[in-house]
Amino acid sequence: GINIGGILSDTNNALDTIQLAFNSIKSLFPYNEKLQFISNLIVWAKAGADKAEQLYKSGQLEKEERKKTAQDFVYDAVHVAGFDVTDDIVNVINSAIDAAINLMPKTHDENNNIIK
Repeated sequence: GINIGGILSDTNNALDTIQLAFNSIKSLFPYNEKLQFISNLIVWAKAGADKAEQLYKSGQLEKEERKKTAQDFVYDAVHVAGFDVTDDIVNVINSAIDAAINLMPKTHDENNNIIK
């Protein structure tokens, strides 16, 4: 069978490593608002991707809607934080969401059957 626990552990370890590396850079400039904002984007992107995946797994969201749902989650967080969504921020958001999605365990096998 597929070791889902191991995959989830590897995914969390990879995301933790990315966050740790970014936190190391951020520690060089502890009061830099832009670096803090980028750090928040990484956290929000992972949360948005996780939220979209859970909605998909529970049948509340179509497969093709997952990325847009994750994007909307992050855009809302950016607005609540008081920032505008510029083209550069959209690029960072999309890259962070893509990274979070790529690190997630597969939900379907090669025959499109749901992996439990």
